[in-house]
Amino acid sequence: MRAFELAIMIGLLLITTAIEAKPTNNATAEKLLKTVMSSPSGGIAQLGGPVEITCRVINQVDVIMIKLVKLPLNAGDSAAAGQEVFTAGGGKQKLRSPWDTRPDLVFNGSSLTVRFNMSQLDEGRFRCDAVTLDGELPGNAQQLLTLQPPSAPGLLFDGAAPKPGDQLEVVIGDILTVNCSANVGKPAGDIRITFTPATQGAPEKEVPGATNASWTGPISAGNHTVFTIFKSSLVKVKIEDSHHGGSFACRLTPSSLAASLTADVNETADTTAAAGNWTSQLVARGPAIHALFPVSNIRMEPFRENFFHGDYLDCLADGRPEPDIRWTQIQGAGSLQVNGSRLSMPTGAKPGYYSYTCSATNSVRGRSHQLLQSIGFNLHNRTAADTPKPDGASVTGRVKTWVTHHRHGVTIALAVVGVLASLALLGSLLLCFCGSSGYRRLSGAKSSHHSVRDRMRYYGELGETVIESSDEEDDGYHLGGSRQLLGGKQHHQSEAENGGSEWNGTQV
Repeated sequence: MRAFELAIMIGLLLITTAIEAKPTNNATAEKLLKTVMSSPSGGIAQLGGPVEITCRVINQVDVIMIKLVKLPLNAGDSAAAGQEVFTAGGGKQKLRSPWDTRPDLVFNGSSLTVRFNMSQLDEGRFRCDAVTLDGELPGNAQQLLTLQPPSAPGLLFDGAAPKPGDQLEVVIGDILTVNCSANVGKPAGDIRITFTPATQGAPEKEVPGATNASWTGPISAGNHTVFTIFKSSLVKVKIEDSHHGGSFACRLTPSSLAASLTADVNETADTTAAAGNWTSQLVARGPAIHALFPVSNIRMEPFRENFFHGDYLDCLADGRPEPDIRWTQIQGAGSLQVNGSRLSMPTGAKPGYYSYTCSATNSVRGRSHQLLQSIGFNLHNRTAADTPKPDGASVTGRVKTWVTHHRHGVTIALAVVGVLASLALLGSLLLCFCGSSGYRRLSGAKSSHHSVRDRMRYYGELGETVIESSDEEDDGYHLGGSRQLLGGKQHHQSEAENGGSEWNGTQV
């Protein structure tokens, strides 16, 4: 029984000892040693630049062995042991493979320091670990990165790079795709697309709604290939008139850790110094925007019915490119003076009625656009009473005008006017023919019996006419009414004198 109790006590003692011998945390490890990266500053090294890492022992009493390990960049401080660089303990120091074959690496066993030239493969996290009687304790880690200076960004518009000195011609209302991409270096910088209006003093603003992407890719560095970080920013912009004359730009802002070197990368960089800290931006600026739109809003100024010698009439229209203005005389007592978009009425011009048509034409991306406007006006000799007002207005009145919009140079307005004029002439001739035919039928029906007297009754006896009309009434209205009145009166007179057998007023 005593032996059993003794065995239980020994087992409990062993369990307690094992629990107490559990490895300590990082706070305890940091009391033993520290990982120090003397060079480069901030852990960012240029390719080929010097790197110096030291495992500094703080309390050597409890340390049996020290080793420097290299971990991947995405590994945490408490990750499992990585690739060993060197080990030191028991009076022995040794480089591990493949570090022991590097010709540029120098190992100082007494100070536990390694020195080597930075290469692309050296990127990672370096950590000094301590091996004690209580187990292996990981120390703090230092990150080592290869500095990759960024390159100047590039701009694409609708997938094409603009040529130097060219304007970027776009049509108002179109969608323009702006794409900026660049090697943003390591550590990665940021890029953004901006727009600067043509208005002097207008601020440059970032274009909203951009889609960003990043990836890792190779670049050539001397006689070998290294990997760096690329970024792109893409935005679609609906072109408005406010974009005319402005320009898009892509701005690359390097990481603050690499900013001190970017001034040497591109001499055209926008570089400023503030409080001793250098910040640099690489800028790619696109050409000026030339926003086009078809001819519109044709108008004549001043637009009135009466003009006097010395007056003028301007034909104006909006459009980009600027519309070509041409005057065409339709009718006139003489000819007036045309100077570009201005129609002048010189003193020697013949007074009378004139009509002109103004055309405004421009071409947008090979497609022709044209607007027409016509005006008819009277030209008068100027007297002292006709002196125009300061605003240039004289006698005003209603002016008929039409505007037509056609493409590819097809003009239809004049053809429509010609058809309408032909129809009006045909109607006048038909009306005259019908009127004369009715009179002949009336004369022929009455000539055999009452030729002179009946015709006098038709037009009125003793010079008193029965046709009543008013100049204020419409022509079609009083003509029809007079015929009905005449017919009814003539019919009444025939019945009274001839028994109603000679004339029927409904024939008119």
